[in-house]
Amino acid sequence: MSLDDLFGVEKKGPAAILVPEDQRKSADQLIFRIIVDSGDGDKVRVNLPLMLLRGLDGNGASSFHMNGHNLLEGINIGELIRMAEAGMLGELIEVDSADGDHVRIFVE
Repeated sequence: MSLDDLFGVEKKGPAAILVPEDQRKSADQLIFRIIVDSGDGDKVRVNLPLMLLRGLDGNGASSFHMNGHNLLEGINIGELIRMAEAGMLGELIEVDSADGDHVRIFVE
């Protein structure tokens, strides 16, 4: 019996996978998802086509403000776009802040 089994920890599959080149969707068909659950109880769900996000990216800096905090501070959206275009799919980022904010970024 593993410690995960003993403590009832649910086993998750791989957070992100690299899809073989011959099985990839076109980058124009991918959806970029941002899920934010703030420590204050706010919930935000953003679903954007990757091609739209590519046009908004600019220099790769990210900004997503809620209650005066930039929840995506330090996350380079441009680099996440490049990862998705190279075939990386699934959960790319998961962040828990000291303020109780929980941010997850996926590409599907």
